[in-house]
Amino acid sequence: MTPNEKYIELLVDTSTSWGSGLIQGIAQYARKVGGWRLGVAPAGRSERLRLHPEWVGHGIIARVNSEELADEIIASGAPAVNVSCYDHGLPDIPQCTVNEQIVGEMAAAHLMDCGLRHFAYYGPSDRPGYRDKPGDFFVKTVRAQGFDCHTTHRIPDEIEQRTRRGSFDSALLDWLKKLPKPIGLFTWSDVQGLRITGACRAADVRVPDEVAVLCGERDDLMSMVSRPTLSSIDTAPTRIGYEAAALLDEMMRGKKPTDPVRHVPPHTVISMGSTDTLAVPDEMVAKALGFIRANLRRSFGVDQLCNAVGVSRRSLEVRFQTELRRSPAAEIRRCRVEMAKQLILSTDWPLTQIGEACGYDYPETFSRAFKREAGQTPNQFRAIARVRS
Repeated sequence: MTPNEKYIELLVDTSTSWGSGLIQGIAQYARKVGGWRLGVAPAGRSERLRLHPEWVGHGIIARVNSEELADEIIASGAPAVNVSCYDHGLPDIPQCTVNEQIVGEMAAAHLMDCGLRHFAYYGPSDRPGYRDKPGDFFVKTVRAQGFDCHTTHRIPDEIEQRTRRGSFDSALLDWLKKLPKPIGLFTWSDVQGLRITGACRAADVRVPDEVAVLCGERDDLMSMVSRPTLSSIDTAPTRIGYEAAALLDEMMRGKKPTDPVRHVPPHTVISMGSTDTLAVPDEMVAKALGFIRANLRRSFGVDQLCNAVGVSRRSLEVRFQTELRRSPAAEIRRCRVEMAKQLILSTDWPLTQIGEACGYDYPETFSRAFKREAGQTPNQFRAIARVRS
């Protein structure tokens, strides 16, 4: 270590997209400020992270998932930031993590946007001392809209091992079979989502037609392994890593945090095969939704939509409000903006080209519609997306 170099210990798992994204964000900040050397070692998600008793350095960024690790970090006397959703060590170890309330609310909104009216939550059971806030807010949001939500928790680890041998716990299979259909199921992570889609196949339950599966923490590998691929929430790990590093930098410069907890909002829902469904019983609304999705690349309005499905504007407005609780115009805008988000995430196209590809004739119209729907401009959305890449 050179005299002016700062050594930063990273106690974060490296086996998931979340952990890798987090480290990428920290590395981005380190390159920006210069003079940081990052210490990181391969670690699994379930591996117990520890700080060596003879550790010497300038700062620590850690997934503080146990009281023991919190005590070790506090005993070191070094500035530290906790990037997990556990609150071990507060307020001595400030926390920088995703806003779990928005995760739960975003999940509920996405599944309701699919036209679903039955909902379920499959939560974790192996996180002692952790309050499952995404699940709590998902259930709360669904019930606030007048719907019921069926809940259960993951199977014990010894039973979970059957999954790797191609079999599943009978209680999980029975639960999936007995759920009302079609249903939107939110689960903790893509790891659990993979277990759910496998169990659905074993139970002869079709995904997404009968059970649409949405996951709360994205893992690219687990999503691609699943059949169908998993929809999940981009919980902005790279942004969290960047913000955590900035917070640690302030602390190493002697500045005390004004708030021991910093929440970073999730970025967006990455929509894949597991929620590619439209569960709308009204045939006219279903026909209209099909037309919207098939024609997003061209410019059309509500009048053209009504002509295409052979119904009056007033009748279509009433039916949309009954089935989707929004107007046809709002649905057209929502679908266009969701398509634009996916193009921003998956291409390097100029924003003007993306707007045109989503049916907008003018960049100003595209920008206004995007901001109205997403709460930020396309430029702002792309800037955040680039931070995480």
